[in-house]
Amino acid sequence: MIDPLLSTEDLIQRANALRLNDLLQAQQYAEQAVARAEGQVLLLAQALQIRGRIYSARGLLGQALEDALAARQLFGQLGDPFSVAIQDALIGNVYVHEGLFTDALTLYLQALPHIEQSQSSEWYARLLNNLGYAYVQIKMADKAAPFIERCVALARQNGHNHTLAMALDSLARAYMQQGKFAEARQLLGEALFLFSATDTKGYESLCELYLSYASSEAGLGNLPEALRLLDKVQALAREHGRLRQEADALYRAGALYRQHGRCEAALGKLMQALALLSLHDMRSALHECDYEAAMCYQALGDYQLAFEHFQRFHQGRERVFTQQFEARMKHVELMFRLHQAEREREYYRETSNNLAREVERRSARLQAAEQQANTDMLTGLPNRHHFWPRADAMLGVGARWSSLVLVDADHFKRVNDTFGHLAGDQVLRGIGELLAALARPQDLYCRFGGEEFVLLLPDTRAAEAALLAEQLLQQLAASSFSLLPGHQVTLSAGVAELYAEGASGGKQRLRALLGAADQALYRAKDGGRRQVCLASVQGAGTAQT
Repeated sequence: MIDPLLSTEDLIQRANALRLNDLLQAQQYAEQAVARAEGQVLLLAQALQIRGRIYSARGLLGQALEDALAARQLFGQLGDPFSVAIQDALIGNVYVHEGLFTDALTLYLQALPHIEQSQSSEWYARLLNNLGYAYVQIKMADKAAPFIERCVALARQNGHNHTLAMALDSLARAYMQQGKFAEARQLLGEALFLFSATDTKGYESLCELYLSYASSEAGLGNLPEALRLLDKVQALAREHGRLRQEADALYRAGALYRQHGRCEAALGKLMQALALLSLHDMRSALHECDYEAAMCYQALGDYQLAFEHFQRFHQGRERVFTQQFEARMKHVELMFRLHQAEREREYYRETSNNLAREVERRSARLQAAEQQANTDMLTGLPNRHHFWPRADAMLGVGARWSSLVLVDADHFKRVNDTFGHLAGDQVLRGIGELLAALARPQDLYCRFGGEEFVLLLPDTRAAEAALLAEQLLQQLAASSFSLLPGHQVTLSAGVAELYAEGASGGKQRLRALLGAADQALYRAKDGGRRQVCLASVQGAGTAQT
């Protein structure tokens, strides 16, 4: 229970004192301070600054950014350039957690001259380390080194062991990027020793040191020690309310397990991380966990769950882009108001132009990534990730016939073994080109995997689909391939049809069609190949003919 007689200044001081050791209690004091400071510009700015730092440490980045931007605006109104520069650095820290490293660098460099001119050597040393850390994150260790080295020298000179420990951590991360895991571990050992000697224990910093130490052990091939350290981070972060770092430890453990082929153990960690991130609406990191989970399920042969997590991965990546865009927009809007008041319109125009170019570049990269994720890179056809959700939607419409053709290249292994894989690739591209040319505008097709291709034909009976499959077989048999001189390539095909009665159950119908077509394809293969066999599907079951 917070003492109601405490002044706003006392609430701010207690929130700041508790920030390193008891985040939840510190947050309560900070929230009270913000409520009490309404109408008092300086106190409100200070209260928002502290609460924003607490939110950031807990991983509540959206709330942290809102408080940091509001505090910056208030310090600007007060005409306090040093406090504005400190806020720029704190906003940069939030951007680092969001993965917006170039944006963070812009703010850090903007704040650097103001903080350098101040008498606060500790803030200056921290900012130098933050600059170095951000450069490390974008894999520019050569640019990071001068800032980190200046930070180390300044921290040693002034006895700032906590800042020195974090600078050694940044330097260790740079070494790990260069594959120098033993040197990194040595630096981290010194950092942990320094940290243990500090009077004030910052559990967020301690968790970061152990996370780095775990990475160095993993890089040296010491999996048990790396996992032990990650378990230690998880427990420490959970005890002290460091949600972001608890989730990070779980994610890293899951990724390590997967890399070493222990997919079931990996899924245990990853599911915990996903639950934690979802519970606290920390969506910016969800897609990374979904990607690792998808890879695990794929390795375990559970392709349905793998597909679902791949879908969530791509959706999460889009969501992160949107969140990052919104975060940047909030900052740009604030900068616009401040610079408009200061009559610095030219600076605002330059910032807006840079933002527009960045959005355009990111949009282009996102579109390219989406295209790549849904396209088979060998044949240029859509892949099964593209096919599944669209086929589900197509078959979810009731009161219609649909047919599915499943084709497979005959003796394809023999082609690869005899003529080489380049010849096999040429055959697959040829099949893809013929399939795309024969398909109607309303049809859905893809390379399903290996030498198998699928064609889904809405409002089509099996007899008509079989004619199209026959055309495909004939055209391929008549085709010649430069890498297979004198060799004829043939196909076998299985055709199934289904009458959908209700407007639901698309996935079930698709599985039924695929199962029936696969059995028909098997009969075509068993019957001598180079032929089309038919099957039919009634409801969710199959009835072959």
